[in-house]
Amino acid sequence: MALRPPCDYVIRRLLLATRIIASKMLVKKGYSQFAVARMLGVTQAAINKYLSTNEKTISRIARSIGMDVNEIEELARSIVEAVLGSNPLSGLTLFCSHCIMLRASGQLCKAHSMYDKTFTECDVCSRLLSAVTRCNLVLVESVKKAVQLLELSEFFPLLIPQVYSNIVVAKRNASTINDVVGIPGRIVRYNDRAKAVGEPVFGGSRHLAKILLLVRRKYPEITSALNIKFDNNVLKALNMLGLKIVYTIHAPRRKITHERDVFRDLSKALESLDYRPDVIIDLGGVGLEPASYVLGEDPMDTVYKTLRIAELYYRFSRESSK
Repeated sequence: MALRPPCDYVIRRLLLATRIIASKMLVKKGYSQFAVARMLGVTQAAINKYLSTNEKTISRIARSIGMDVNEIEELARSIVEAVLGSNPLSGLTLFCSHCIMLRASGQLCKAHSMYDKTFTECDVCSRLLSAVTRCNLVLVESVKKAVQLLELSEFFPLLIPQVYSNIVVAKRNASTINDVVGIPGRIVRYNDRAKAVGEPVFGGSRHLAKILLLVRRKYPEITSALNIKFDNNVLKALNMLGLKIVYTIHAPRRKITHERDVFRDLSKALESLDYRPDVIIDLGGVGLEPASYVLGEDPMDTVYKTLRIAELYYRFSRESSK
């Protein structure tokens, strides 16, 4: 009997495709084959082979595991950003999250049975991973459904900031960004519509995930957040809807020297707060775009608030343009 577990299949397909795409991205950024080999943990000969792999081969590998090339590209791009940002653990978490979700969801079962014909009815992944993963899959699916609503909205794209949007949801006992589901490539504006770049995964957001974790220290019932732009029309919409607001700082011309400055300001704002906020507003400053963070008890709660804001924002924008 051949011992060909599902994880071996993933390594031969998903890991291979991810390394191929990541190597091409890194070389395009100017890194040598030797440097890329060290970053990805393979030989220079392997990198040379990856670089000669054509798009057709990559597409075939992606289809063999039921994935889209764009999805793997976003996974590879996130891993490259993690590696270049001296945070390889984040990249490892992203890859392992994809692997676990693929296996637990049953998406790989048919392909694996063709790879190893010894087992015609294999349920190893679903049995072993279901206890831990089922709750995780629920969180991932909740973000998918929320994103679908955002993508269908004709008004939400008006709220997408220059740094793009993201939506996150945290486990009940979340303590790190790897316990928070987000979109690795964020939500962008494409043909006047919102478009999520990549599938939601644990560790898929860094900045917004940290904002949510900070809020949850005082308000653990808040499990979701979504970032949008901030301007006068957003403020008018928030006030009309009666949403409770907290400002991170009241001096708009401050210089941001590090991301921790944002979290410091938010911590100070939350300390003296005697009500649960619906929206956090950061007025921005030198080096920081003004932003709004919509909070909710779950992704759908967050999205419903956001869509109501978007509708009013559209109305106020049209009125001010007349």
